[in-house]
Amino acid sequence: MKAMLLENFGHPLKYRDVPDPAPGYGEVVLDVEACGVCHSDLKIVSGRHPNCSKIQLPFIPGHEIAGRVCSVGEGVTEWKKGDRALVSIYMGCLQCESCRAGAEQLCESEEQRIIGFSVNGGYAQNVKVRERNLVRLSEKLPGPEAAVITDAIGTSWRAAFDAAQVTGGQKALVIGLGGIGVHLAQILNASGLDVEICEACGEKLSAAGELGLDKVFCGYASDMPKDKKYDVIFDVTGKIMDYDDLLSRIKRRGKLVMVGYSVDRKSSFLTSITHVNEISLIGTRGYSVKNLKDALDMVERGKIRPVVGAVHPLEDANEVLRQLKEGYSLCGRLVLVPKGAAI
Repeated sequence: MKAMLLENFGHPLKYRDVPDPAPGYGEVVLDVEACGVCHSDLKIVSGRHPNCSKIQLPFIPGHEIAGRVCSVGEGVTEWKKGDRALVSIYMGCLQCESCRAGAEQLCESEEQRIIGFSVNGGYAQNVKVRERNLVRLSEKLPGPEAAVITDAIGTSWRAAFDAAQVTGGQKALVIGLGGIGVHLAQILNASGLDVEICEACGEKLSAAGELGLDKVFCGYASDMPKDKKYDVIFDVTGKIMDYDDLLSRIKRRGKLVMVGYSVDRKSSFLTSITHVNEISLIGTRGYSVKNLKDALDMVERGKIRPVVGAVHPLEDANEVLRQLKEGYSLCGRLVLVPKGAAI
């Protein structure tokens, strides 16, 4: 099969012929229909992501995968050739407290494996996946839109409902209208919240109105009017270094949810602000299989729309990563499609 290989951290990926993956017990192999491109991929390719210590080079990145089953291993009971699926990337030990609670993304074992982060991912024509990590996908959605659900919408669903535990009528601010922000804002809006968006790139905001998101501020959060207070603020960028201004905009007993993250910059805040106002700081990571199913359900019921910024052939992965690194200016996810994929 063809794949984009990471042969050396910090260097461009190489478009190579590699052996086809073979399914083991309880595993299937998918024909990849589409794979989204995420800022986490930039961290992997550059060698800056914490999981890079678990990667054996050469390596295939990519963790936002939609595909169709092309072969099944022994012990597979629920899937057959031709079935469509979304991929939940977290493969936990299944024994620790988090795994037993269904949160494999928080597996406490060093044995946890993550597709696209420590085992080969979706920048390829095929990918091998455990049966239990598949979520059934109908024929309704094209591959690129389906791929967006796996991370951009699954992560947004978890941030809204598991982390922030939002309720209708609350006032929310979403900072950043990239691949996750545009879907998080839709989820909050569809759930009855009063949603505002802060985004410095005007080109991204131009698409917000088409999605029913009409309360937008073009600029940085620190430039927003000081008189507005929010029940919950979602930082999707992971780029804010001083949180004091943001915390001052949160109502008493409100929440700051950190969806985006940095691997090389430290952030700070005055603890007196969180103390006096009883503000909760909440981190959120990825999604569970259940979160992914719930996110897919919202899409299939027409509550939110997967937003694809552009679709590129797999072999253009380096150019797509460059666009993302330099501040891709369109709203939505960039998606890679392998040659021959049916989308």
